[in-house]
Amino acid sequence: MAKRTPTYYEILGVKPNAKHNDIGLAHNRLAAARRKENAPPDLKGEARQREAFEVLSDLDRRAAYDRQLAAAQLKPSFGATQGALAGIVIAAFAAGIYYYTVKRPADEAARPVGRSSAEIAAAATPAIGRLLSIDMSGQSRPLGLALAIDAGVMVASCHGIAPGALLAVNLNPRQVSARVAMADEVLGLCKLEVEGAGSWPLSVSSTEARVGDVVYGASVNAVGEVVLKEGRVMRVVEPAPRGKVIEATVPPNPQMPGAPLLDTFGRVVAVATQAGGQGRYVVIPAGWTDAPRTAGTPVAAPPPASPVAQPAPPMPNMPGAIAPEREDRLEKAFRPPPKVPDDL
Repeated sequence: MAKRTPTYYEILGVKPNAKHNDIGLAHNRLAAARRKENAPPDLKGEARQREAFEVLSDLDRRAAYDRQLAAAQLKPSFGATQGALAGIVIAAFAAGIYYYTVKRPADEAARPVGRSSAEIAAAATPAIGRLLSIDMSGQSRPLGLALAIDAGVMVASCHGIAPGALLAVNLNPRQVSARVAMADEVLGLCKLEVEGAGSWPLSVSSTEARVGDVVYGASVNAVGEVVLKEGRVMRVVEPAPRGKVIEATVPPNPQMPGAPLLDTFGRVVAVATQAGGQGRYVVIPAGWTDAPRTAGTPVAAPPPASPVAQPAPPMPNMPGAIAPEREDRLEKAFRPPPKVPDDL
């Protein structure tokens, strides 16, 4: 008897009626457990898990996959009417293909495909926080925004971050410490290690942005909620050997470097940075989304502490300095006489 292939839900360990956020949490838990294991890597299992996450995290692809599962479950109960029911299922499947590949794109060409802006903002709010620099007196200075892309991993603009600075991220209603793990000076992006962040990370889009795509510029209001502004991609340029810059009709907010540019599914297209006093959206390097501390240029180390000054040897002309010859004569002059035995 052939072994049954597990469903995508079984691979991620969730129920078929799991919420959208549960899919991401399950994927993150499996990825974290895999990084901690000492067993040899299971490349086939990792690829299967990644495929399951990509399908179930996409609302349209998940709906199509659920229809396939429902059709597969009907096969054992066909009985005598197997041929007729099979024809109905095939016809329905063909109709679904026609609807999603021909009719629906034609009907909805004028409006973006994906989630509503309210859904995107609600999903992004737990993953975006305010980045702060804290001085020795405990006073904090805002540096912009930071966004979670994995458990314990956030991305921010390097603008305003000094080497060795004490950093924190305000994820309403809590504040967690952060440190720079990696920096890309060409793109102006910093990768942060933030313990306790990333329970609901944002997915980074693996699809290249194209001119005319609908995008949303994100910002955070006074109460920590994400606010979106709709725009479109105007141009995609490559100013460096690595990385790309996205130009959109919604420009970066100069007061919020590190703010993400999101697509219609809530995935991160690019991140706002500062270069030469001008804001720009740069694409996150692909290696940064694989695992923490995998790529990038090490951030500059803070200058070493000044060594403790050692006292200089006394100079001959300094008060208290004694020449070696004089010291020897004084020692002989003040040396106590040897003790003479009493019986002599």
